[in-house]
Amino acid sequence: MPRTNIRPALQERSREKRDRLIRAGLSVFSRCGYTQTRMVDVAAEASVSVGVLYQRFTDKRAFFEVIVDTLAERIERDVNDFFDEAERRAENAGEAWDLSELIGRVVATLVEMVARDVGFYLALIAVGEEVPGAIGRIAAVDHHRAQRLHAFACDRGLIDPTAIDEKKVFFALATAIRMLLVTATVDRAPIRLRAQETLAELSLMLVGYLQPSKT
Repeated sequence: MPRTNIRPALQERSREKRDRLIRAGLSVFSRCGYTQTRMVDVAAEASVSVGVLYQRFTDKRAFFEVIVDTLAERIERDVNDFFDEAERRAENAGEAWDLSELIGRVVATLVEMVARDVGFYLALIAVGEEVPGAIGRIAAVDHHRAQRLHAFACDRGLIDPTAIDEKKVFFALATAIRMLLVTATVDRAPIRLRAQETLAELSLMLVGYLQPSKT
């Protein structure tokens, strides 16, 4: 009998092991930061030998870069899913969002993004130039989010493209993410990351920036 399923099964197991290593790395880097993370700790988290980890990734920097790429790809998928759904809703006049609702939903996704991976973001910031291109990879996704938000809002007359360009949208979103990261590191009353007041106030600030009052 031909053994046609062997290669797909091996490939699937290989992907599963790689995913487990990346999840473990994300967890350890989030807890310990870049400098304090050791590959042996990642291996222990993933319940594999350190040799298995080094078979996949040559060193800590290379491993960190792979995790950054994986995180960036996940965020980009989330961004595309969000705006694809927004565009579907916009086709139905009864479900179309005004700027306040759109920004409120965008901020809600940013809150969840930061809450999910705050430790890794802080490790990424701390790395700086030690891992060339890592911050730039995430910044590219932030630019993509800004481009989609700008295009969506302009196409539906929610913002004035002569007053607000993509760079200003990027600046607004990047500022919001940094504010949320600061909030997440403290995250205690009266300012909590997931509090409705946090979401509402940040949304109000962004709407005011993107849709300034005409004088």
